[in-house]
Amino acid sequence: MEKPFFSVVMPVYKVEKYLEQAVNSILAQTFGDYEVLLIDDCSPYHSPDICDRLAKADQRIQVIHLEKNGGVSHARNLGMDKAIGTYLFFMDSDDYIDDTLFASVWQSIQDNPAQIVFFGMTEERFSSSGQLLESMPVALPTRQFKDQSSLRDYMMQLEKSTLYGYACNKFYNLDYLRSLKIRYEEYALNEDILFNIAFCRDIDRMNVLDIPAYHYRKCMDDHSRTSQFVKAYFQLHVQKMQALWDQYNYWGMCTQQIRCDLAAIYTRYIMSALQRNCDPRSQMSLGKRKCWLKRLYEQKLFNELIPYGKPHNPVVRILHMCLKKHWTLLTLILGRVIYIVKSKMPGVFNIVQKNR
Repeated sequence: MEKPFFSVVMPVYKVEKYLEQAVNSILAQTFGDYEVLLIDDCSPYHSPDICDRLAKADQRIQVIHLEKNGGVSHARNLGMDKAIGTYLFFMDSDDYIDDTLFASVWQSIQDNPAQIVFFGMTEERFSSSGQLLESMPVALPTRQFKDQSSLRDYMMQLEKSTLYGYACNKFYNLDYLRSLKIRYEEYALNEDILFNIAFCRDIDRMNVLDIPAYHYRKCMDDHSRTSQFVKAYFQLHVQKMQALWDQYNYWGMCTQQIRCDLAAIYTRYIMSALQRNCDPRSQMSLGKRKCWLKRLYEQKLFNELIPYGKPHNPVVRILHMCLKKHWTLLTLILGRVIYIVKSKMPGVFNIVQKNR
């Protein structure tokens, strides 16, 4: 096969319900110079057979069957090694894309041969029965960056919009990626943002497209990855916050505004951790939650960021004031209230959460 312009890497595991729609959305692209690597991560049921059937029907599709399940990061790393395209695109096998995405990305690269191309996403929330509950597009205005200074100034906008953290809304220059020798690590959360921070550390060209062309399927049940209870949730998000803080330190950009922006994000993670600590699955008594909070006050990152925060969300702003003043009892009460609201009134919780 001649070198294609795009390589699509798609890990496959237990997605027979959505796999054909995902692959067909690639085959429907108006720009056809690509390869598709389906990484069958030792999936049970019918996914391997579907992969083989799709590959037999189109020579641009290759299937790699793994003998044991290694997780999404392992599958992406393998695909990264096998890909031969100029740009690499990681796609999840239960999502789909608009048919003009590849053409739009290709055109942007002709205008500005960037090391990375960002585009928007549409988050589609489904009930456990498969009913579409909500469709939420997120995109930023089209921009092209041709120097480090301007793109670094802009990077916080990507983080605030949530577009920085995903793997599936980006095309990575494969030669540049391989020169960095970075790999996906297997974490319960945040492996995407840590990979992206490492990739973007020294880039000097970046494109942003205003199209919410990636449709991210989110099933609101207890089986989806984002709905699972992760005991190390806060530690993993602290790791993300530390990586963002280190990024701005490396860039020499730890201004008061950057501290303020990061403090708002950090406070939201603390808010989420406080309500999760009230979940019976955390096995944390009131005394343990109190000790957890007092240990938090002593952490270096807490003291680097919290004094500078000015959150816009009123609930987050109240929590931030409690944290800044070390009002332990009020903070714990607020955490309990948030837990009750999320448990009993998830619609209200989602509205509050969206007002970032």
